[in-house]
Amino acid sequence: MDRVVWVDDLTVKTLIALINRLEQTEQLDQFLFREAELDDTYRQADADVRLAERTDAEPETLAQLQRVREIIFAAHDFVGYEKIPEAIQELNKVIEIKIGLDH
Repeated sequence: MDRVVWVDDLTVKTLIALINRLEQTEQLDQFLFREAELDDTYRQADADVRLAERTDAEPETLAQLQRVREIIFAAHDFVGYEKIPEAIQELNKVIEIKIGLDH
């Protein structure tokens, strides 16, 4: 049985697990679960941006965190339109940023 898995961080491991769940998403309730998970993912990304702003992070760091937040927002929208491959592509961009492949 599928269920919502709440997102507590934006680690590569967490993002890969979310992608794996997205790949198994077929039913309406599963799409709703994934949307809720991406809501959580967005909240994590937004919290990272806000923390960086409050702590006067380097401009490059802040810009990267803002980019991650934008990408996650796009992934959320794709799930809302039931466009799983596109959502996965967006989340893979975040992983690339996290592991340093995208500068």
